[in-house]
Formats: sequence, C-alpha cells, structure tokens
Amino acid sequence: MKTTIKMVSSKNPMKDLAAVTYVGQDPTQRMYRPNYESYFDEMPILEDNDAQLKKKVKTSHDIMVSLAEKLKQDDWMKHIPVGERQFKRTIIAMEAPIYDETGCCIKKEGAEFVVAHWGDHFASPVHGHAPGYLHEEILEGKLRINTYRMVRPDSRVVRPVETFIASKGTFASMYNAADSKNVFKRQALIHNFVSIGKSTSLHYVPEHTRDGRDNSFVVEHFEASYNLDKKVTRLTAQEGLHQPIGTVILVRSSNVPEYGDHFIIITGSSIMKEHGLRPQDKAIQTSSTFTALNKYKPEMGLVLLKLNEEAKQAFLEFHDIKVENDVITFPNA
Repeated sequence: MKTTIKMVSSKNPMKDLAAVTYVGQDPTQRMYRPNYESYFDEMPILEDNDAQLKKKVKTSHDIMVSLAEKLKQDDWMKHIPVGERQFKRTIIAMEAPIYDETGCCIKKEGAEFVVAHWGDHFASPVHGHAPGYLHEEILEGKLRINTYRMVRPDSRVVRPVETFIASKGTFASMYNAADSKNVFKRQALIHNFVSIGKSTSLHYVPEHTRDGRDNSFVVEHFEASYNLDKKVTRLTAQEGLHQPIGTVILVRSSNVPEYGDHFIIITGSSIMKEHGLRPQDKAIQTSSTFTALNKYKPEMGLVLLKLNEEAKQAFLEFHDIKVENDVITFPNA
C-alpha cells in the first residue's frame, strides 16, 4: 500500500468546517473560499524524525510563497470590508478533522490555509501554536509583531523577546517538533500581532485556528515590576548614535510611530536605515498601560531615556539577554 506523502485537503470543507466550529464563533472568523485546495495538496507531510525534513520545510515555504503571489492577484482580496480594530478570517483550504474510533468525537483538528484581514490597530491575543509546520506571510500592509518566551514551565506567563515590523513577504516559516517536556499543547512560537493600517496576511497553521480559547498567554512586562523613576538619563538624538553595545534606551519617536513606546538594546554601531543614521538595535515594545514617557516633551519628535547601570542590568536579566566582551546574546522565542 502506497504511503501518503502529501497533505490531502478536505473534499467537503463546509461540513468539516462546521464540525470544528465552536459554539458562538463569529461567522466572519470562519469564512471559506474554495479554489486553493491544489496548493494544499502539494504540501509535503512533515514528521519529526524525517531525514528529509529540512528539504521538505523549504518545499513548504516555496509553495506558500507561490500561493501568496497568486492571492495578491486575486480580485476578491480587495473586497473584504474590515473596519478599524476589526478582524476577519477566510479559510482557503483545510484538512479534514480526524475522528476517534467511535466516529463521533474529533480527535484532532486539521491544518489550514488562512487569510487574515486586519483593520487598523487590531491586536491579536498573545498566543502559541501546536507543534508542526507554521508559515506566516504579509500580503498587504504592515504588522507589528511581538515574540515571547516562557519563563516558568508550568505557567502561561511569558516575557517579551523582540518587537519588529513586517511589511512584506515571509516573517515566519518553521517546523516545531513535538516535545514531551512541554506542559501546554500549544506553546510553539508564542507571539501576537498589531495591524498598522489595514493589512492582509497568509498563514499555514498546523491545526484549526483557536481564537485564543486555549492557546493564550499572559505577558509579564519589565516596566510593570521595576520602577524606572530617577533611573534614566535623557539623551539627545546625537548622543543616542554613540552608545556602547548592551545599552538600553527607552524610546518614543515620531519617525517610527509604528513601534509605539519601546525599549531598544544597542547591538552595534550606527548604520544608515530607512529614517537615516541609527544605531543597530533590537526593540521590545512597552506595555500599553506604560505612561512614563508622557511627562517628557519631545525634541524634534524624539524622547530618548537611557537606563542607568542598575536599571540596565535589571532589564537585561529580566529578558535573559547576555552581554560579554561586546557580544550580545538574546534568548529564543
């Protein structure tokens, strides 16, 4: 008997989608659009111990990029109305759910191709994913993406790792192997998204979307537990260009409003970026309730507050960032 080596899309997606829909789910979160199943049927089946896993992940990525290019040309994408702080979801292919021996209970929800429609300022829950392949791609617009790490194995508390802006192409494409040590079923790649303007993205998820029902996490922010009062020094824009590796600066800038208030950790000397000469850095967004920067008047649209040595060391320890001999190491998300 021939072993199946590729994914198989549902032959009755409306029935299968109804089977995995939870009571009370908003219909705009589970719209279905056919005619993309052929892409799904080309996706290789991925398994933890496959000697060809790396090659198959690359194949999966290439199929998703090809699908993204197709979607960008399709007219229906331009006609999904989505208002500010709204979110809608169109499933464009799905795997049929797997039932138990009785045939009445779903044992495993299948993988899906999902197009997400984001209204300006919509923020997703902080959420994780089940093991398996995961692909995420910007089709139009911009997303602010925050990644997180678990800090206690038996708790859903997480801490930020990085904040970055994705404006085109792939921003995640990976295979997460199952780990028997994981306490939670869905703790792979913990992140959340905030749309900057109207955006559209393409996702391959290893199981039917959760809507934060059982895959959400609680964020622990540094500034919520550490008092920065009198532990910062204001810098000029020029001074900010010449800070050593490992320096931590609290930033509000009208040049990069899409980041909101955020910390930067200096990782290298200044280079030319989109908005001019800037230090090499990684960003971590502050909590939405953090208001300390409100008492500073921007100069040329900018507020830079350098953390003093005590506060910097506390920040680095909180985020598990190591600095040694001008080499800086960040934890994995």
